[in-house]
Amino acid sequence: MSIDQLLHRSFAVVTSTLFVVCVAIATDFPSRPVTIVVPYPAGGVVDVRVRELGALLEKNLGQQVIVDNCPGA
Repeated sequence: MSIDQLLHRSFAVVTSTLFVVCVAIATDFPSRPVTIVVPYPAGGVVDVRVRELGALLEKNLGQQVIVDNCPGA
């Protein structure tokens, strides 16, 4: 493989990578509600802390955050 071929391949890889990154940045995230699954029963310390975290995430993301308590999940 010559140096020219290596440079062309490297350029193609870098260009395609930048294209994928630009497309990923252009999409709105998250576009639907975020669900956090808590593997402990409701009302415990973990539940309270996750709900506090959910409130902060709602404020920062501008999207609804749902806390789903599923003991044993």
